[in-house]
Amino acid sequence: MVFYSVPESDRPTLSLILPHLYLGAETDVTQDCLISEGISYVLSVSRCCPQPAFLPKSQYFRIPIDDSLRDELLPWIPEALRFIDGAMSLGCSVLVHCAAGISRSPALTVAYVMYHLGLDLDEAYRFVKERRPSISPNFNFLGQLQCFQGTLTQKNRANQNRQLIKAPDSCLQGTNEDIGSMEAVEALDVKQFPLSPLNPSVSRFFDWGGRMLLGALLGSRIKLGQAALPYRC
Repeated sequence: MVFYSVPESDRPTLSLILPHLYLGAETDVTQDCLISEGISYVLSVSRCCPQPAFLPKSQYFRIPIDDSLRDELLPWIPEALRFIDGAMSLGCSVLVHCAAGISRSPALTVAYVMYHLGLDLDEAYRFVKERRPSISPNFNFLGQLQCFQGTLTQKNRANQNRQLIKAPDSCLQGTNEDIGSMEAVEALDVKQFPLSPLNPSVSRFFDWGGRMLLGALLGSRIKLGQAALPYRC
């Protein structure tokens, strides 16, 4: 597991990433906090964060993973996107959180921004970091997000091909709406991008310092594809 310590006084408050989509920490999951922000759905990216007793089970979803270099976020992404989209389709707001709102929940939020806005990983990462500067997903999750980007790219191309078949004489329209539909989520096949396990000898080096280094790379104009990531897809 990747360990880090952030004093509670230094933790940022809830961050609004998109209309109706908030990013935060375990400490934000209180009845008073959620009511004050109008949040009625919670997505927890954690094994241990307690489920709030005041929320109905239908308005709570858990992704049981640790902030580690081996846990898999990728297989959970389609179901998480459906949960968020389902809440938003009702006009409700969603809080995505983990323990500190630094690694796991930001990684999932970046995935949603990629899917919802049609951005690539580099653009989506910058989009979320501008709204919550403290984010720093570990290398493992960023590698899996690269695989997710490949899934979205393939789906995008398939949508374009279908449009060409249906209307060969018309100009292609933007495909973001196709990507952002519930139908597109159902069709996402993350299994076609298998994950390669981390080499144990390499795992030791992906600590907080490595995480900060990647943040610096993404903060510059260097594309993420130029950085060496522990997953291959």
